[in-house]
Amino acid sequence: MRKEAQVMAALAAIWFVTPMQAVAQQWPDKPVRFLVPSPPGDGTDIQLSALLTREIAKYAKVIKLANIRLD
Repeated sequence: MRKEAQVMAALAAIWFVTPMQAVAQQWPDKPVRFLVPSPPGDGTDIQLSALLTREIAKYAKVIKLANIRLD
């Protein structure tokens, strides 16, 4: 019984010490959509459009801006 416990402890130590390779995914794999709770042409919309233009240039990903109505 003691031998089995030592073997299990050794296997657990090897498992914890051995680096595991993580599978990385590309982010984002779908277009990112920002919902803006203001009408088109509003100050918030204009500022967010300017910010997103820089982010699109930096990440070269598809980023969409959508205006929604809150009723």
